[in-house]
Amino acid sequence: MREFAHFLVGAAVAIGLAAPAAAHDPRYGRHDRQHDRLGQKHDRNHDKLERKHDRAHDRYLSRREHRRLHGRLERKHDRADHRLEHKHDRDHD
Repeated sequence: MREFAHFLVGAAVAIGLAAPAAAHDPRYGRHDRQHDRLGQKHDRNHDKLERKHDRAHDRYLSRREHRRLHGRLERKHDRADHRLEHKHDRDHD
C-alpha cells in the first residue's frame, strides 16, 4: 500500500508541474492534450481504487480478506492501466 501511495503522489506531482508549463507553450497541441486526458483518467482510476480501499478498511477486514482485497484492487488497477495503454497505442497508429 505504501508503494501505491507513493506512486499516486508522484503521478499527481508530475502532472501538476507539467500541465501548467505545457499550457503556455504554443507547440502544445492535440497530441499533448490527449496525453493529458489519459493522465487525468489514470489519476481518476487511482482515486477510485483508493476510495474502495479506504471503504473496505472501514469494515475491519481479517488478514485474509485484506490480502484478497489488495489482490482484487491490483487486478483492477492493471486492467485499467492496460485499457489506457491500449487507447494510447491506438491514438498513435
